[in-house]
Order: sequence, then structure tokens, then C-alpha cells
Amino acid sequence: MEVGTFLRNFILSKLIRKFHQVAMVIFVGTVLGQIPTPIGIIGTILFFLAYLSTYLYNDLIDYEDDKTKKSVYREKALVLGYATPRDFLILLGNATVIFTFLVTLWDPMLGFFTVISILLNNLRTHVVDTTKRQILLILVELFNFEAIWQAFFGAPIPAVFIPLFIAYSSIYAFGHGVYRMRKAGTFDNIVKTRELRNLFVISVLALLFSLPALFLSVYHFAFLVIGLVVYALPMLRIVTSVELNKQEGMNKIDENHHKALTVVGLVLLLGAVLYILYGSPFNVYIPIVAEYTDYYIEVSSYFDRLQSYIVERMFGDLRGVKDVVEDNTSL
Repeated sequence: MEVGTFLRNFILSKLIRKFHQVAMVIFVGTVLGQIPTPIGIIGTILFFLAYLSTYLYNDLIDYEDDKTKKSVYREKALVLGYATPRDFLILLGNATVIFTFLVTLWDPMLGFFTVISILLNNLRTHVVDTTKRQILLILVELFNFEAIWQAFFGAPIPAVFIPLFIAYSSIYAFGHGVYRMRKAGTFDNIVKTRELRNLFVISVLALLFSLPALFLSVYHFAFLVIGLVVYALPMLRIVTSVELNKQEGMNKIDENHHKALTVVGLVLLLGAVLYILYGSPFNVYIPIVAEYTDYYIEVSSYFDRLQSYIVERMFGDLRGVKDVVEDNTSL
């Protein structure tokens, strides 16, 4: 294995993907006055190390198919020759057994969210239908957010914010679907496909359900829109213009995708820091929206109580190392 190339092209690319999700969780958490701690960072790192197993698994499954393609991403270590299937099998075994055990030992509920995320993503690898694959991707991204929220704040995502994370995951899956179908035809053709219409409808519905959460803070809504624009506009231009059957086109998409995700993460972190230090510099009161938001929060509180009951039944008697460290007590 070419360790340096593997770390730079494979591990770093996966880390960047998780960085923008970490930033999103921290940013939304500030609405509730929650600030991440070093304990949370440890849990997030353990989650990432365990989650690497699904990337390794997916690339192993796709290896034969990738060899037939004219162009692949630089993170495709197997087909580009800077890692071997044997290397991946060894890493997959270690990541699955060791890091899944450690993340569960650290926080049993975090381990639960991690395992669900991995299983869903592995299942997605074997699904051919585009719409079904993207729906699974929405679930994968949502459980990623659940895991990171659990790592930082020690609880599942509050019900009021779940539609917001579903919307974010849906938009991500929609963009991923555009790229996936773009490989098979021109952009003008794919916008007319049933699969893209399905993904678009899912994204719009998710956004509509998330509006009450967005209006809890106009400040946060503004930063989320900025983050979406920062990513979507340049990537849309690139995906619709490059030749996807050439390696140069794939490299350009790959490079700009990682740059855009990094910038989005930095924008959200900046928004979180400014909000913690100075609060919201502006607010907008819209009576109808405010009344609907109050009703929405009241309804979501029932789901929070149900969520708390389920968590207590499943994990009430379990304590992880995280709890021991925070309480400074023995097991």
C-alpha cells in the first residue's frame, strides 16, 4: 500500500465529507445553546474510524465495475493501484471489529447509530434502482447526523430539528442523484427523468416540513442558505460542463466537491462561533409563521417524549466510558 497517497486521497476525502456534517451539527446545536466539548470530539473521531468500514466495503464491492470505467475518482484506491484488495480486507476487518467495539464501549447509543449507518450504506451498495438508492442515502446521512449529534451532545437530535436534517440529507441525495444520472446522459435529458422528479419532490417536501425549525432563528436560516449556495452553484456549473467519461473531468469534480464541502463547513462553523459570541444580530417576526412554529414545537415535544422513552428502554441500564469520564465515577 502507498500509505501517503492512501491517506491523502482516500482518508482525507472521507474526512472532508464528515467535516461539513460535524459543522452542521455544531451550528444547529447553537440554536439550543449547546456548545461541543472535547469529549464530543473523541466520540466523533471514534464514529469516523468505525464508519470507514463502509467506504472500504463499498469500494471492494465496486472494484470489478470500477475497472471497466474510463474514469474514476482519485479516492478509488483499488482501481488506481495505491492499495490492494488484501489491504482493504485487513483494514475492513480492523475497522469493523476494533473501532465498532470502541465506539460502542465509549457510548452505547453512539455505537447503535454508527452500526445502523454502516448497515444502511452497505445495503445501498447492492440496490440498483436510483430512487431507492437515494432514499437509502437520505437515511444514511440522517443517521450520520444522529451519530454526530449523539457524540457531541449525548442525546438524539431533538424532534423539532429532525425535519431540518432530513431536508439537508434530501438535498445532498438530490445532488448526488443528479451526478449519478449525469454519467449516463446529458443534463438536458436527465432533468426529464422520473427518478430526478422523485428526488426533487422528496427534497421539496422535506424542506416544507423543516420550515418551522428554520424560522426558530432567521440567523441560522440565512447561514444555511449561504452554505447551500456556496456548494450548489459552482458544483452545478462543473457537473453540467465537464466530460464525465474522461479522468480530467472526474478529477475536476472531485477536487471542487471537496473544496466546496470544506468551505460550507467553515461557513457554518463561523456562523456558530459568531452566534455564540454575539447572538443573532437580526430577527424577523411573521405572525402566521410564528404561530405555526409554536404549534409545531408543541407537537414535536410529544415525539421527544416518545424518543426519550424508547432510549430509556433500550439504553437506560447501559453506561459507556463517556459517562464514566463525565461523572468521574467507576463503572
